Amino acid sequence: MMATRAREQGFVLASALIILTSLTLIVITVASRNSSNELMSANQRDSVKAMTIAESGVEAGFALIRREFVKERLFLVDSLNPFRTGPLLNDSVSGGSFTVTVPVIDTHHVIMNSLGNVSGAEREIEIILEIDANATFQYAILTEEDIDALEGNPTIVGPYANIHSNSNVIVQGSPIVSGTVSATGSVVASGNKDIGAQVSGAARVDIPHVYPPEYEQYATYVFTPDCLVQNSAGVTVANLGGGQRWHGWECSVNNYWAMSGNVHGELMEAFYYVEGNVKLLGNPNGTWYATIVAEGYIDVSGNADYKPWGSKAGNNTGDHSANEILFLAGNDLRITGNPDQQFNGILAAHMEVQVAGNPFLQGSIVAENGLHAMGQEATNGQAVVDLVTQNSIEGSMNMNAYGTAVIGGGNPVKVTGWRELVH
Repeated sequence: MMATRAREQGFVLASALIILTSLTLIVITVASRNSSNELMSANQRDSVKAMTIAESGVEAGFALIRREFVKERLFLVDSLNPFRTGPLLNDSVSGGSFTVTVPVIDTHHVIMNSLGNVSGAEREIEIILEIDANATFQYAILTEEDIDALEGNPTIVGPYANIHSNSNVIVQGSPIVSGTVSATGSVVASGNKDIGAQVSGAARVDIPHVYPPEYEQYATYVFTPDCLVQNSAGVTVANLGGGQRWHGWECSVNNYWAMSGNVHGELMEAFYYVEGNVKLLGNPNGTWYATIVAEGYIDVSGNADYKPWGSKAGNNTGDHSANEILFLAGNDLRITGNPDQQFNGILAAHMEVQVAGNPFLQGSIVAENGLHAMGQEATNGQAVVDLVTQNSIEGSMNMNAYGTAVIGGGNPVKVTGWRELVH
């Protein structure tokens, strides 16, 4: 009996030890699994976070390339080349970091990679950037109100040699237009015209808002109503109120600024913002790289050859349309050109545009015509003067409508491909 009881106690003890061992193994397994799950959870969390940070790098890189590395609808290959292997951007954010490179570059497309890293967890995104051809301005001449005179012997050719008015167009004389002349109202034509197509009752076209203050931020020099010249930092570098001259410029207090320089080397290549009116009277030889944005009128009658400041190598406003603006007036724009005189870029007025004489133009012409009954909007500068009362193209102008930027549009870059690279 005692032996039986001893055997029973031994069996119970052995069973208890087996159960205890099993429980211990279960606890160890659960603890190990929990530890493994926690590690996996941390890795997954870091991986997801790395992806978010890589996306932040994509956004930052896209904005930087669009702002600094595009000019005249081309990627700046030479400027981007150092970042094929070295980082275009390398920044820490939210407990991790991203590195952006551009391994493939040409003038029309760029491949950009963004590598996000959080505690060793890495995710990489690759995108393809291309120039957006649809962001090109489709017109040689675009107006809100009537083109009261398309007359004389103007020749308008090129891939975007189209003329449109949201009112009417009156064609006289012997103009040559290789594209389409259209109007929301009527196109009335007479004379010995040579026009690719003529359309009345066309759909209305949105006119870009021509508003000079939007472009003051790009100015290298600002001219004030009281004849002060200020640099981009707002520091006065010259006072012409007493009749002095500065790099070919003169000023009549509260009336106008005038470029009357006749020596090419005297002129300052710059992006000028004028709080008032401008007269360009000088006759310098050679090409003057200058952009003129005026809150009032711009009156051009000198013999200079003009190209936008932003079109010259080394000059870049960082804005697509600002780089291509030649003249932008808050009131009227009047150009009286001469044979062999060249104007390149965007010519725009918030009010009316008149072109006469025999200039050679490459670019586009826009007349907003004080849309919605707005006259000159910025009126705190010099005297408000209306130079002309209607839109007209007269004389023997030659124009190559190659397609400029759209006024107010950013650099024309779009994303055409996206993928994650697997490491």
